[in-house]
Amino acid sequence: KKSQEDIQKYKEQIEEIGTKIKTNRFQLDELRKDERFNLQKELTETENSIKANESELADKNKNIEATDQEIIIIYNFIKNHYSELLNNDSSVFNLLKLQINPILFSKIIDLYNENKAKYLS
Repeated sequence: KKSQEDIQKYKEQIEEIGTKIKTNRFQLDELRKDERFNLQKELTETENSIKANESELADKNKNIEATDQEIIIIYNFIKNHYSELLNNDSSVFNLLKLQINPILFSKIIDLYNENKAKYLS
């Protein structure tokens, strides 16, 4: 048979284990709170970064509207004629002129001239 002393030791060990479990749960809860805080902070920073990028893109866009088809046409035009454009051969724009709307074409020419002055001079 177990003595009263052995039973008391077991009770103390069980209480000690219970205390450790409570402490570990508390620490785990604290870690989870920190993790949630860090995730929330990271999400907020990411949202702010996205908003800043959207604002920057809107500024760079300069209110130029283009259809999906026009965007593809412009992309392919630049892809196929970048070397001429970098060598100040703006005559290649005649190929683009008939493929997109006149307002968009005019804005592209303005942007080209603006950036040519900055980067190709």
